[in-house]
Amino acid sequence: MTFADLGAGETIFLDANLFVYHFVADPLYGAACSQLLQRVENQEIRGLTSTLHFPRKPIGEQAPADEISPPHLRGRKLPQPWSLR
Repeated sequence: MTFADLGAGETIFLDANLFVYHFVADPLYGAACSQLLQRVENQEIRGLTSTLHFPRKPIGEQAPADEISPPHLRGRKLPQPWSLR
């Protein structure tokens, strides 16, 4: 199953990794995660998350990607979440 297989009106849990891949425009998962978040924003599907899944430090210059550990993101800086657009 992929994100594209989710039907209109479904409710899903959005894990923190999805946001990380979206924010850093990850070359492997970024486009799919961005499309999923767009579907949530358009209210096609309902996305739920929890503040417990986000880092304790703010995402940005203070939190290098090494702290979130996927090997292909190590050494990259994450943008501030409020600078999406």
